[in-house]
Amino acid sequence: MFTFDMQLFGEGANDATTATTNENVAGTSQETTTATEPATEPAQDTTARYLVTDPQTGRKRIVSEAPAEPQKPEAQAPQEPTPAQEPVQEPTPAEPQEDKPETNTTEPAEPTTEEKPEEKPLIQTGPYTLDELNAAINSNTVDESRIPVQYQLQYQQFRQQQAQRAQQLQAQQAQLQQQAQQAQQEQMKKMFTDIETAAENQARQVTGVSQQDLETADYSDDAQLKQRVEMYNTAKQYYQQQLIGAIQSQQQQAQQAKTQQNAIYQSIAEFVADKSQTEKHFQEINQMMTTHYQNMPFKDAAAVSDAIQALNAGKINEQQCKVLESYYNVTRAAYYAKANDLTKQPKKVPVPKVEGPGTGATEPPKPFDFSKLRDMTERERRAALSRYWHGR
Repeated sequence: MFTFDMQLFGEGANDATTATTNENVAGTSQETTTATEPATEPAQDTTARYLVTDPQTGRKRIVSEAPAEPQKPEAQAPQEPTPAQEPVQEPTPAEPQEDKPETNTTEPAEPTTEEKPEEKPLIQTGPYTLDELNAAINSNTVDESRIPVQYQLQYQQFRQQQAQRAQQLQAQQAQLQQQAQQAQQEQMKKMFTDIETAAENQARQVTGVSQQDLETADYSDDAQLKQRVEMYNTAKQYYQQQLIGAIQSQQQQAQQAKTQQNAIYQSIAEFVADKSQTEKHFQEINQMMTTHYQNMPFKDAAAVSDAIQALNAGKINEQQCKVLESYYNVTRAAYYAKANDLTKQPKKVPVPKVEGPGTGATEPPKPFDFSKLRDMTERERRAALSRYWHGR
């Protein structure tokens, strides 16, 4: 223990005694301090620091990175700090601080670009995909500069095959055209041969020249025979021209009839197109026209039936076309009459029965057959007589 000795202050102590006393005091004081204060170790700084150069300003700065926060133990009762010891606070993680210029407090934000859908150019110049190449081949719009390298050989082979097919088709068409021309020539030749044969037969009948006369006329000295042969040749040419003119007239008439027929069917097509646009129920009316004529009078139904058959056979004329137009109007009226529940004949409505005025006269009493009383019982007789007398 520490001993306070007044003699050391009163008389003075030598150096040895003073040294001894100081050592005792120091030892005693050190023991007291050791007993009262627990030994504490200084906290070690484990924060990592890096030297970083700012890419915008070029200035260098120190960035500190704090370690991960240790897991806190369970809460315990706080201890009062001793006079020689202050409570140790847990280090908070330090956020990295960046040195910024004094003139600019905020860094400019990088421009954000929104992702927009990729728009295809109007004219494509990139290589074809396989689907695009097939579509271009089908539509015959291939741009050979866009064909990929891996498909160029196949495309060239395809072009060669197409060229060969085109040549074969052209050769076939030329052959068919040549055959058609030959057939037409043969037909014309046969026609003129038939015309000449018919003219010769008619000329022989008129002049009475036989085939033997024609063969010997050039070598004969008979003037009459030569005259008959000249008449035969003239008649033959005349009949040939007549037959050729008749055939040409027949062909012109056929061509004219065909033109008129096409005009009639064109007018029918225009009529149908117009009614399809203006008539709301044209399809229903057209369907009704297939059978409605069967309910018409026989004369009208026969004309409509002939017109329909001619229309289907492609031989309709102007008069039959007008019949069908009139028949359309009749069918249309019948369709709307049926749709609106209308008929041409008036419906029978029962006449209401109205009671007439009275005359004021009393009706005569109805006769009573008394012979029926014999078959009645007593009660029935009384009831019958009561009705008779009270009903009078």
